[in-house]
Amino acid sequence: MRLIGDAGEVRATDLADRLGIGAAALSRHIADLEASGHLKRRQDPADGRAFLLSLTDEGQTSLRAAAARRAGLLQEMLVDWSDEDAASAAATMERLAATLENSLRAKKPGQHNQQQSIAGAAK
Repeated sequence: MRLIGDAGEVRATDLADRLGIGAAALSRHIADLEASGHLKRRQDPADGRAFLLSLTDEGQTSLRAAAARRAGLLQEMLVDWSDEDAASAAATMERLAATLENSLRAKKPGQHNQQQSIAGAAK
């Protein structure tokens, strides 16, 4: 939901690529989010075969509430951290997230070999 909320509106295929999952897996998630009233889709006017996803008002409200809960919980857990510690950790996490996202984008769904990843992480 966050990726859709950040984009405002996104093609389903672009979202699947960003998440590193196949169309079938994404379709199930989309169906669940639509059924719960958090997501809406419409045909892409530029390509009638594709559709665009966006959050409903309820989805946006739910996303904001979840972010606020996570932020509050994180603040409670890190109350003893200095601003410098928090900034350093945030920079490291941003770098890790970018590295993982770039790695996932370089691979097609189902192409990633979990055994190699585990072995590489142990080194």
